[in-house]
Amino acid sequence: MGTLEGRTGGVETVTVRPSAQGSLAKTPFAHLLLYLQARRLSGTLAIWASDGKSGQDRILFEQGLLTAMRPVEPAKTLYAALMPLFAREDGPYGFYDGQNLLGQSGILREPIDIHTLLSRGVRVHVQEALVDSVLERVRGRQLKLRSDFPLERLELNQRELVLIEPLRGVGASVDTLVAAGALPVRDAKRTLYLLTLVKAVEASEGRGTVPIDGSIPVDVESFRPGSHSVLPRSDSVAPRSILPPISGATPLSGAPRPANENALPSSPPPGLPAADEARWHELIALHKRIDALTHYELLGVPTSASGQEAQTAYFALVKKYHPDRLPASFAPLARVAQAMFERMTEANETLNHAEQRADYDKQVQGGGGTREAERLMRNVLESAVEFQKAEVHLRRRDFAQALDFVRSALAKNPDEADYHALLAWILHLTHTGPDAPFDDILRALDKALKANARHERAHYYRGVILKRLKRDNEAVRHFRAAAELNPHNVDAAREVRLASMRRDSKPPAAGQNVLSRLFNKK
Repeated sequence: MGTLEGRTGGVETVTVRPSAQGSLAKTPFAHLLLYLQARRLSGTLAIWASDGKSGQDRILFEQGLLTAMRPVEPAKTLYAALMPLFAREDGPYGFYDGQNLLGQSGILREPIDIHTLLSRGVRVHVQEALVDSVLERVRGRQLKLRSDFPLERLELNQRELVLIEPLRGVGASVDTLVAAGALPVRDAKRTLYLLTLVKAVEASEGRGTVPIDGSIPVDVESFRPGSHSVLPRSDSVAPRSILPPISGATPLSGAPRPANENALPSSPPPGLPAADEARWHELIALHKRIDALTHYELLGVPTSASGQEAQTAYFALVKKYHPDRLPASFAPLARVAQAMFERMTEANETLNHAEQRADYDKQVQGGGGTREAERLMRNVLESAVEFQKAEVHLRRRDFAQALDFVRSALAKNPDEADYHALLAWILHLTHTGPDAPFDDILRALDKALKANARHERAHYYRGVILKRLKRDNEAVRHFRAAAELNPHNVDAAREVRLASMRRDSKPPAAGQNVLSRLFNKK
């Protein structure tokens, strides 16, 4: 969707138009965040001020996760920079799919928890009419707190916890909780709105509870990737047919790309000078392992290096690898060089900012500080949430959903014994006939026990499956292992006891009387 527009420093600057746009008057910032997260979109969200001031707050998303921001007004932390946007009731926004529009300076980066961010933002400001409209959807229904929701991430205070305490038991309605007086009406509604927004509560339906309809009120018609709909009218912003293009776009590394775009040239162009050919190979080699490097390793400095030393190393790398300094023959590596430059700049800025460096050093000391570690941690956290969802759906006997969630958890974290064991159990419950996929079930349990040989549930599940297959001697060994690992596993203990009773009730073999069998019993 971009066009070339002029040159900056000898480099063509790409301008792009929004792939989707709308107005905060129709889509509040909190709802916009949840929309982007739910759809795991990657790109830049640009938000213009409603009073016509120049510039935009630009927020970068990668697979729905808020990762960085370049705010119009300086701020010390990313959380602090985002707070004013919750109070903004109007102003146009544009989403630039697959584009990083943050530039190179004034960027704030830190891990952002969407639930914590929403909780803090709702405390700053929330439209009362919006609160009422959301709560109206669940008014009159009994609400219950989801047992699998990480409530601590909402940073609720003591009075708010008192307000929602009834939701842990039999449940309560919005009106009952508001009338209880644990909080002023406005604060009580705000808290319940937050719980509803982040899907922390379920609503009664029939004899059980079901998730509240989590559809996020978003102007979906205007927020459709690839669309260029007319910007909604508002009193404070003159209507425009389309948001103005923004320059300086670079493709976002985490955004979807054509299948062949990530393929690197297998060899440099013929006729390169020896020095350039060496630089070509160095650039490709560095690119291949960049996600496994810390900022220190990328810049080639020790962790004890001063900020000035880090900056000196940074400038040396810029002279060598900056896209502007590469000869024309390096055009096939332009994307690689640009990504390298962004990462080197990020490393330099982090190591020259005292607070950011202190936080980053803690990550490095804990074995993190690399993109690879970030992805691994993200996968671990996301898989844990999906595993919890699988367990919830299993308790509801919604086997199809449970199977989807546990498979998704395994795709992100294939080394977790719990996930393999639960997959096997769900397959067992959903295939009760002789045509059950026993090979797949046993293979999943093998993986669980390989990851953790003392996994009680895997031993018990394997015993159940082997018993179905009439392999009783093997089954009882696993039942016994489960009972020894957990003496409170009454099901495993019962199976061991029944197996012992069956063995003792068998008639003696030929030539063996009862007394000799007892004395020879092991």
